[in-house]
Amino acid sequence: AVVTPTETSPIVAKEVKTPKSVSWTSLHSQHLLVRSPIVFNPRDKVAAFDLDQTLANWNVPPGSWPSSIQQYELWNSNVIEKLRKLDKDGYKLVIFSNQGGVKGALHGK
Repeated sequence: AVVTPTETSPIVAKEVKTPKSVSWTSLHSQHLLVRSPIVFNPRDKVAAFDLDQTLANWNVPPGSWPSSIQQYELWNSNVIEKLRKLDKDGYKLVIFSNQGGVKGALHGK
């Protein structure tokens, strides 16, 4: 079953405040955003994923591009559980996206 966001249960909240225990750094002309914990917990293993069509699918007509979070859906219902297990098993999670709007998330633009 595919998990789709709803008004009562979105995948990503409309407003997400950065916890005081983490910081965001913009590198390479804002093409790379790095989320770092204040208390560093090094990890020897990495699990890396492309966001689009790997962790999430687009729910838009053919030839269109998503323009809101409501147009994304998880690839399947196990995605969140699997990412949490990888984190628990000591993996650093890395998610790649070539979507230009991602870099605006740092400054809200």
